[in-house]
Amino acid sequence: MATSKLLSWALCLALFGAAFSSRILSIAASSLTATGIASGTRSLSSWVAVALMVGMIVGPLLVWLLSRFVGRKPVVLCAIVSGILAAILTTSASLMQQLFVGAGFTGLSLGMVVTTASLWLVETAETPDRCKKIVLLNIAAAAGSAVATWIEFIFTMTATNGQVFRACMALQLVFQVPAFFLVFRSPESFRWLLSHDKPDEARSALARIRNQPQNSPPITARFNALVHHRQQTASTPYLYGRCITSRKSPTPHPGMLHLHVPRRLALVTGLQTMATLMGIQTANLYLSYLLRNLFAQASGSSSYHGPLILATFLPTIDFLFTIPPLFLLPRLGIRKLMITGSLGLATCLLVAVIVSSTNASLSSSSSSSSSSSSTTLFFTSSFATTTTHTPNLAPTAAVFTVLLTAYFFYDLGWNATTFLFQSELGPSLNSHDENTALASIATATRFAIEVAMVFSSSYGVFELGRFYLLIWLFTNLAFAAVVFVFYPETVGRSLEEIDLYFARAPRKVVVRDRDARGVRKRKSGGYYGGGGERGGDGESVEVRQWHGRAEEMVPGREARMGWRGVAEPCK
Repeated sequence: MATSKLLSWALCLALFGAAFSSRILSIAASSLTATGIASGTRSLSSWVAVALMVGMIVGPLLVWLLSRFVGRKPVVLCAIVSGILAAILTTSASLMQQLFVGAGFTGLSLGMVVTTASLWLVETAETPDRCKKIVLLNIAAAAGSAVATWIEFIFTMTATNGQVFRACMALQLVFQVPAFFLVFRSPESFRWLLSHDKPDEARSALARIRNQPQNSPPITARFNALVHHRQQTASTPYLYGRCITSRKSPTPHPGMLHLHVPRRLALVTGLQTMATLMGIQTANLYLSYLLRNLFAQASGSSSYHGPLILATFLPTIDFLFTIPPLFLLPRLGIRKLMITGSLGLATCLLVAVIVSSTNASLSSSSSSSSSSSSTTLFFTSSFATTTTHTPNLAPTAAVFTVLLTAYFFYDLGWNATTFLFQSELGPSLNSHDENTALASIATATRFAIEVAMVFSSSYGVFELGRFYLLIWLFTNLAFAAVVFVFYPETVGRSLEEIDLYFARAPRKVVVRDRDARGVRKRKSGGYYGGGGERGGDGESVEVRQWHGRAEEMVPGREARMGWRGVAEPCK
C-alpha cells in the first residue's frame, strides 16, 4: 500500500474509533442509571455528555500547545491512547464518577484527532487529493457514529441484562488498537518538520509520502521549492503578537511574505461559528419528536422499539449524505457547496414552517383546547395527545421529509468543508505553528458553541415552537451572503498559492475577484518555484499566471501576490 494511502486510512480509522466511542457513551450512561449503579436521576446521564463536550473543547487547545514541541504523529498517538484509556475506564466503571472521567478522555481524544488529522492530511496530500481525503475523514466519522448506533440497537433488542454497555465500550479497542499501529507506521508531516528546522527529516518524510528516493529529481525539486517558500515566510508577523498579547508584530524583512494571519483567523473562526449556528441541532431535536409521534400515530402504540428503529436508521441516512461531497467538492469547490447548503437549508426550514403552520391552524379550528395549541411544536395532530380527531399523518411525514432533506444540504455544504478550509487557510510553513493555532481555535470555538446550543435548543423549541425555525432560516440566508462576499476559493490551489494570495493583502470582499471565486484547474508539467519541471505533486504552478515559473523577489520590496500573481511594492 502506498504511504499516502496508509496515512489516510490510518487517520480515518482513528477518527472512526473516536466517533464510535463518543456515540457509545450514551449507552453506558443510561445503563448505569437504569441498573442502579448510579443512584442519581436522569440528569447524571446529561452530565456525561457535558464531560464529553468539555474534553472536545480542551482537545484542540491541547493540540495547539503540543504542536510547538512534537509533530502530528505524536499528537494523534496521544489522542488514540486517550481513547484506549477511556475505553478501559468506561468498560470497568462501577461508579458514575469513573464514567465522567472516561467521557472526558473520550472527548479529549475526539477533539485532538479531529483537529490534527485534517491538518496532517492537508500538509502531506497532493493538491488535487486534499479535498477528497478530508471528505473521507468526515465519512469515517459519520460511519463510526452510525455503527455505534446500530450496535446499541442490537444489544438493546437482544440483551437480557443491564450490563451490555460494557461489551459496547470494549468494542472501542477493536478500532483504536489497529489505528494506533497504522498511525505509528505513517510518516510525519514534512511541512511540520521543515517549519521546525529539521530539513533532513523533512526530506525523508517527503520521499516516503511520495514513494520516491530522496535524491530523485522530483523530490529534490519539490523540497527546494518548499525550502524557498519557508525562507519567505519564516519571519513574518505572527498570530501571538497581534491577537493574544499587546506586543507588536515584527516588521517583515524586505522580500518576505506578509501572511495576514489575523484575517485568516477571522475567516476560519467565523466559518466554524456559522456551521454551528445553522439550526441543524434544532432540526435534529424536531426530528426526534417527529420520529416518536409518527410511529405512535401509525401504530397506535407507544412501544419503545419502533422509535428506536427509526432513530437508529437516521444516523445511517446521515452517513449516506456525507458521500456526495466526495465527488462534488473537487468540481464545484468550497464556496458553491457552502452557498448551496445554506440556501437549501433555508428552503427546507421555510417549507417546514409553512406546512406546520397551515396544519396547526386547521387543527386548532377543530379543537377547542387552548393547551393543545400551546404544546404544539409543528401541528396539533402530532404533538397534542389530548385531541380526539383522527390523526393526520401526511403533514407529519411531510415535515419529517423536509427536515431530513435539510440534513442532506448540511452534509453537502458544511459538514466537511469547514475542516478542509480551516486546515488549508493556515500558513503552510510558518515557524510559529500558526496553522495549528488557527485550526485549534476555530475547532474549540465550534465545540464551545455546540455546548451552548445543546442547552438552548430545547428551551427555544418548547417556548417558540415552529417559529423557532424562522431564526435559523434567516441566519442561513445571511451565511450564504457572507460566504459569497468574503470567502475565497481554495480548491485546486496549492498551500503556497494560498499564502501568496494573502501576501498581496487583497480586498476583504472577493465578489469582484473572479480568480478568487473560481476553482483552479490543475495542469501537468510543473511545480511551484521549479521553472516548469515536473514536481512531486505532478501539478503546474506558476506565481504569475499560476502555471510555470516563480518570480524573483525584488530587494527592498515585499512580494504581495494574489491569484493573478501581481507583485506590488510594500507601502
